[in-house]
Amino acid sequence: MTVPLSPASNKSRSPKKEDRAPSSYLQYTSLSFQMMAIIGAGVWLGMRLDTYLQLAFPVFLSILAPTSTAYAVYTVIKRLSQHPRKNT
Repeated sequence: MTVPLSPASNKSRSPKKEDRAPSSYLQYTSLSFQMMAIIGAGVWLGMRLDTYLQLAFPVFLSILAPTSTAYAVYTVIKRLSQHPRKNT
C-alpha cells in the first residue's frame, strides 16, 4: 500500500515562476514609494523654507527638488545593485 505524499512533505521542490512574482512586484512598489517620499520631502522642505524666509525667488525649492530627485535615483540604483535579479 502506497501512501500519497502531502504538499507539506515535499519541501525540496523548486519554486515556480508564479510563486516568485509577487515579491518582485512588492520590491519595485516599495522602491517607487520610497522615491516618492524622498522627492516629496525635498520639495516640501524647499517650499517651507522659501515661505518661512519670504524669498521672492524659490531658491531652496530650486536646490532641494533636483537634489532630492538625484538622491532618490541614487538610493534606487544602490538598492537594486545590492540585490541582483536571478535569471530563472
